[in-house]
Formats: sequence, structure tokens, C-alpha cells
Amino acid sequence: MVLAGLVAGFFWKLLMDRTLAGLDILDYFFPYRVYARQAVEHGRLPLWNPDIFGGAPFLANIQSSLLYPPTALFYVLSEPAAYNWSLLLHVFLGGLFTYLFARQSLRVGRAGALLSAVIFALGGFLGGQLDHLNQLSAAIWLPALLLCWDKAVSGRRLTYIPLGALVIALQFLAGHTQESYFMLVTLLLYAVFTTLLSARRRGLSAIPMNLIVAGALLAIGTGLSAAQLVPTAEMNSWGIRGNGLTYAEAANGSLKGTLLLNAILPPFWNRDLVTVPGNSEFLGYVSVAGLVLAAAALLYARQRHTLFFSLLAVAALVLALGPQEPAYPFLFRYLPGLNLFRVPARWLLVSSFSLAVLAGLGLNALLAAGPKRNWRPLSLLLVLAAALAAAGAHTQVLPPRSTIVTWTLFGLASLVLVFSAIRVFGPPPSGWRERLGEYERRQRRASAGFGAAAIGLVLVELWLGGQSLDYNHPTPSQVFTTPVDTPSFLQKQDQPFRILSVARDEYAPGIEAQVRQQFGHELSEADILDYLRDYKLRQILEPNTPMAEGLATLDGYDGGLLPLSRYVIFKDLLTGVPSAPDDRIRFVLKWLPNQALLSLANVRYVIMDAIGDKAANGVRYDLSSFVHLAPHVSKVSLQLNNPVRATSIGIVSAARGVVPLAADEPVGGVTLSDGQGNSRSVAISAAGPDFGTLPDPSLPPTHLTIARLDAPIDVRSLTVTVTANADLYVNGLALIDDGAGTAYSPLMVDGPEWPRVYSGDVKIYQNPAAMGPAFMVHDGRIVRSPEEAAGIMGSGDFDPASTATVEVNPQPPPSTSLLGRIVSKLRRLLPSQPFAVPASWSESTPPASADRVTVDAFAPEDMAFTTQSDADGFLLLSQSYYPGWQVTVDGQPQHPLAADVLFQAVRVPAGRHRVEFRFKPGSMQLGMALSLASVFACLAALLVTALLDRRKA
Repeated sequence: MVLAGLVAGFFWKLLMDRTLAGLDILDYFFPYRVYARQAVEHGRLPLWNPDIFGGAPFLANIQSSLLYPPTALFYVLSEPAAYNWSLLLHVFLGGLFTYLFARQSLRVGRAGALLSAVIFALGGFLGGQLDHLNQLSAAIWLPALLLCWDKAVSGRRLTYIPLGALVIALQFLAGHTQESYFMLVTLLLYAVFTTLLSARRRGLSAIPMNLIVAGALLAIGTGLSAAQLVPTAEMNSWGIRGNGLTYAEAANGSLKGTLLLNAILPPFWNRDLVTVPGNSEFLGYVSVAGLVLAAAALLYARQRHTLFFSLLAVAALVLALGPQEPAYPFLFRYLPGLNLFRVPARWLLVSSFSLAVLAGLGLNALLAAGPKRNWRPLSLLLVLAAALAAAGAHTQVLPPRSTIVTWTLFGLASLVLVFSAIRVFGPPPSGWRERLGEYERRQRRASAGFGAAAIGLVLVELWLGGQSLDYNHPTPSQVFTTPVDTPSFLQKQDQPFRILSVARDEYAPGIEAQVRQQFGHELSEADILDYLRDYKLRQILEPNTPMAEGLATLDGYDGGLLPLSRYVIFKDLLTGVPSAPDDRIRFVLKWLPNQALLSLANVRYVIMDAIGDKAANGVRYDLSSFVHLAPHVSKVSLQLNNPVRATSIGIVSAARGVVPLAADEPVGGVTLSDGQGNSRSVAISAAGPDFGTLPDPSLPPTHLTIARLDAPIDVRSLTVTVTANADLYVNGLALIDDGAGTAYSPLMVDGPEWPRVYSGDVKIYQNPAAMGPAFMVHDGRIVRSPEEAAGIMGSGDFDPASTATVEVNPQPPPSTSLLGRIVSKLRRLLPSQPFAVPASWSESTPPASADRVTVDAFAPEDMAFTTQSDADGFLLLSQSYYPGWQVTVDGQPQHPLAADVLFQAVRVPAGRHRVEFRFKPGSMQLGMALSLASVFACLAALLVTALLDRRKA
């Protein structure tokens, strides 16, 4: 009850209709939980997610935490309330498990155990990870895992074997494999340590028993979570981490050596440290008093566990530094699994837990009556630590002076407490030896007082340090529920379709005044800006926010096993700018990507910002995108949807020549046509006064050319040509009717005009060539890999509307990682027969009339279409190819194909046919079977071990 009250007191703001709304919450956990809830409400197990990355597995993504029991909170509460209660529940459980571990495994008194629980639950690591619900959910099981191991091997309580296996399963299902890896490494080290102690006490016979217990824990625990782990292992082999990470990728997110003091000491009055993106990963403080008590444990706690947790804390802190310490390259190469994860700073979980345990051991030792070493060794140790900190201060990013002063004051207070305890709880003075009973009663009262004082001192520290953390700066829950105009508009359009956002979020939203009026009296300026930032991310439909709105985007955000490796190849084709595998498209470019591939992916709407748009002479120019002309691409044509009368034209362009161009040198021209044989032409000069920059800042500055036409014309189309040996970029143009005082500025594209269908804080353009969720092509080019397909698609003459690249036996990328090799070997055990390509597939027969494809059903795991065609062809489905998709034509199973790098296809004969795609992954069925078998094994083990424990008792 005390611990529950402390958790509620620390997080009281989250109980007052406030919530956290960090980027990961808004972009990841909120959309995933909404998607899962909606699926469950419709009685569907969400196996597939069509809303991101062109379609991707949902349950197989372990970060979805779909099978983790506490996720059920999101099915009965609103998302903000469910998130808050999940945080409170897991913080409380983390403290409770730490208390039980300290009490029952380490034999620490109540005061010391409560101190350890308070430090771990309310300290910096868990407090800094509240934006990462899956990370928090996994981390809190560490003390429970160690407790179950101790009970099983040291206490000989066999019931704890199935209970420990359940803990292993729960921490896997929580959805953060990196924390699971840290915990299993910690368990392995702790198991070796306790086994050596047991072997020393009971002989070598203890070793086989401990090995059996360890094997049973891992086997049953892994089996219980197999419904999650098997699909996840399959997805890993098809995803971006099938081969692990490079050294540079794995080292990304290491604890900065310059922030070491800030990482291990509370951020008093230092909110700026936490608001720097990524710095919340660098929090692992346990309080100044906690560090002093941990130091006291080294001298006064006589348990061997003190040495173990001291070494563990130091090792984890060193690992958190990543490549800034010399051992990391060696460990990266030889420690299995280390190359699968980024952000080494997360080793702070292990160091902060170890320091919390040490602090409890230290307090327990200080409060124990009996002889102690005098104060000199501890003083020497603390002076040495202070000297090292002072010597290294010049290498540190020092916090504000108020923070340093507060560190010093709490350090002095904790020293007074510790040295007073050393004096009070020493051996009884000579005058009291005849009255030991009374002396012991006084010692117990003093022990209670000193314990309460130590816990109170730490609580005050953690409370003040937590004022800088996000949970003390929550945002109104309306940020998740306030209707937003852009998704509201798109939800009214006929689905299915995809969207893509390349909009920036640096604009001032129209609701700013309303937000300031509504929340200005209760939120600080920084918190109001955070609220507006989160609103804008929903407004520009930042991935993965469309998932929560029932909209599908081609882009996506994961940071884990996704995206699939095929998506990365397709993304680089689409943008023309190779980027990191998990980069979001809107961060790669700020203009319209490859139009043909957008149409192939059924992207019907593109969201852009108006930040770069400019006005001149009363005319506003749409500068959201640009067309690029060069000697090898010398002409671009734009067909308008409606005729526009023009007497003048304004052109925003930039040029870069092979040799320097003269300012008045013409580099190209624009020809306006009315579609009836009449045209007007104007020249584009090489340079002029700067008008702005292109959406790509690496390109030259733009200038504005305004030319009056020799006669008015009703423009139906316009053609831009380049005439010099140069690169010409046309950023925008305006057709001006000087007499009427009007102007029209279309989006610069090559082909049919993309109408602007929505204007507000952002702009939405409609792609008139989007091909729909499925369409027919009749020319199939057989390829052996997605890389070969990308080579064909990257050529200038490839038209995805009429031709498809087809892989008949798609395979995951070759893997050199241990997990990848295991999955590959298991895959070879499955019966498979390579598909032989019929000779007729090489024949390309165009249909006599247009193909028709109608959508009969479009659910995430079940899609059906009716095709009507005069010729054999391929039906392309704009969902990512992935094992587990089954396809039938008129009820007969057909061989699924991969098409155009990312998507799926099936061969369909001429005539009218019903084609169905269903997602039924074999990995899910295998995982469910293993989990079900493990449930029975676990229940049987509980029954048997309970009987054995009772008989032994």
C-alpha cells in the first residue's frame, strides 16, 4: 500500500485528465493500440496491417504487444487513460518485484527493501522511459525473474520454475526484445554467480540441478511466448535486421561520455537536458543519497551479492557508453545478439537496478547493530569518487549551477545520515552492556527512524529530480481526441486508397489562438508548444498517425524489425535518394516523389505544406514541388483539368549549367497550348534576382520570370523544355489574367494535373493516376530477386501501368546472423517445390478492351476482387509480399508471386474471375501450437512441483 501510494503521489498529474504525448506515443503506441482495439471490437485477430509500409505484419511485430495481458487495458479504456494506467501499473510492479527480490532473495530488512524499490521504480531509468511503453513493460520484470531463479535453485521451491517461465514469457510478450536481451544476459550472469556459490556450499552436485532449472525456465518460457516469437522470428528474416546491424548502427544512441554526470545524478532544475531529442535514453539516476548508500554497501554489507551487483553496475555503465570504451568493439564482434540492437545507453536499466539493490544493501548494513569499520574507509572512498568527478568535470556538459548546488546539498545530507548511522549502530557502549534488552529496543526505534529518514531523503531527491521529466509536464488528453481537419477530409473519400505526407511541421497552426485561450492559464509556454507540435503531427498525418484515423499511408515508422527489406528497396526507388532503412519518406524529401511509383502503390492523396509558397505582385505561387529537366529529359508536359485564361505567365525556376551561364542566357522555354492548335511561348532565362529556394536546399536558388503573352490564350496544357546544356528546375508557375486580376498556380508535375482538393494549414493533392488496390497488367518480366526488379524499374522506359516485374519464388534476403541462419535452416525443413514458370507467361497479349477490376471485399487479412479481361495477365495487389498470403482464383489455390519489388501478384486467365487473397501465416499456427503445448506443460509443472514442494515441507 505504501508503494502504491508513492507511485500515485509521484504521478498524480496523470490522474487529472492529462497524459503523455511524446513523439513515440503519438506516432507509435497510440496508433498501434487504436488499430488493435478496433480489430478486437470487430472480432478480428489483427495479423496484418495494411496501413503502413505498403502493408506489413501486425501481430508478428513484437512491439505491438498484442498478446501481452496488460494491453487489454486499451480495449476497455480510452487510449490516454489506458496509457496512463499502464504506466502506473508497471511502475508499481517494478517497485513491488524489487522489494520482494530484496526481501526474499537478499534477506534485506523492510527499510532497505523499500528503499531499493523506491529507487528502481521512481528513479531515472523508468521515469525516462515512460514514452516507451513496451520498454517500460519489459524492464519491470527483471527483479521478478531473478527472484524466481533464486527461489527455484536456492530455496529449492520447484513451483518457481513454471512461475519463472511465465515471467520470461511475459517480458517477451511485453514487446521490447532489447530489454529482454539485457534481462536474459543478467539472468545468465546471476545464474553463474549463484551456481558457483551453491557449488562452494553443497559441492559440484548443485551444478546439474541448476542447469536443469535454467533449461526448464528458458524452454517453457520461450514456448509460452512462441505464439509471438515464431512469427517475430519469421518477420525478422524478411525485415531490415535479418543480418543484424552494422557497428555504426549498433553504436548509435550510446550514452555520451560528456553526459555521464547528468546520467547518474538527478536533473534538478534542468528540464532542458530532458527535452533534447534522445536524451531521455540517457537517464539512469538513482539519487545522490542512493549512490552514497551504494558506496556504504561496499564496506559494510557482508553479502557476496554486494560484489556481484557492484561489478554488474560498473559493467552495464561501461556498456552504455558503447564505442566510447575500448571493450565494445570486441563485445560487438563476439557477444551473440549484441549486433541486433541500437542505443547501448539502455544498459542503464541494468546499472540503475544494480545500484538500487546496492543502496538497499547499504542501508540494511548501516542499520544492523554490531561492530562496523569506522568512518575513515567510507570517507576515503567518497573523497576518491568526488575527486574523480571533479577531475573529469572539464570533460562534462555541466548542468546549471542550481543543479550542481542541489547535488552538493543532498550529498552532504546523505553523508550526515550515513555517518550518524555508523555512530549510532555500532557496538553498545560499556555502560549499556548490562542492559542489552533496553539497548536493543532503543536500537530498533533508532533503526526505524534512520530508515524512514533515508527513504524520505531519497524520495525528496527523486521527487525534485522528476520535476524535469515528462510525466510532470503532461499535456491535455484532448491532443489525441480533438478532431483534425485533414484526416476528417480524407475519411470522407471513397476507400481503399493510400496517402503520403511529405509536409513539414514548422508552420503555425490555425488553432494556436484557441489553444492558448483554452490552456494558457494551466500550461507553460513550452508545454503549449508541445501540444501544438503534437496537433500538427496529426494534421500532416505523420506516420503512423493515419492508423488511428482509419487511413493507410505508404510511409511508416517503427524503429524495430520493420520495415521489410523489400520496402526499403522500393522506398529508395520512389524517392531517388538512398537513405537509412527506417527513415521516413517525409524526412528524405520535401517534394513529390516518383509519380509512376506513387500510382503503382495506390497513393491517391499527397499532403504537402505551404511553407515555401510565395507571393509576388499580388500573385501567389505554389512551390511545393518541382520538375527537373536535363539534356536527357528535355521536355515535361502538364495537362490542366480545366482551361485557364492567361495574358501573362510567371515562372519560378533555377538553372545550373555544365559551364557558368550568363544571367540573360535562355536555358529553356514554356509553351502554352489551348488544345486547338493555338500556342504561346516564352523563354526562361538562366538567372535573375533570388526568389527563394527549391524544396531541395542542395539545389541553386530560384528566380522569378514574368512574361506578358503577345495575345491571351485559354490554356489547356503547357510544355516546359530545356534548350541549353544545363539542368533546369521549374519550381512553380502562375497563369495570370491581367484584365480580370486573377491568377492560377498549379502544382508542377509531369502529366495530368494533380488538383488541390484541400487547402488549410496544409495542402492535399489528388493523384489522378492512382491505380487502385488491385489492377491487371499483361506484360510480365520474370526476375529472380527484388534487386533485379529494381534495376528494371529504375530504367526510364518502365511503365508499371502496363508491365510488371514478377518473382515466382520469392525468398528473404540472405542472412549471416545466428537467428537468420536458424530460421533459414528451419525453412528448409518445410516441404517446398520450386514453381516452374509456364511458357505462356512469356507471351504478352494486350486486351481488346479495357480491363475491369472491382473490389468485393477489402479487410486487412481478407481481400477479394472480380476481374474481367480479354487476355491472360497478372493481377497486382498493392499489399507487400510476405509469406502467409494465400491466393485463390475461383476457389482454386494459385501460386502467390512477388511483383514490382514490394507487392503481390497472381496469374489470372482471360474472362471473368473471382480472386481472393487471405493472410494465414503458418508461423502463427506453429507458434500457437507451441504456446498451447507449453501452457499444458506449465500447468502440469505447476501441479507436480506444488505436490513435490508440499511433500518436502
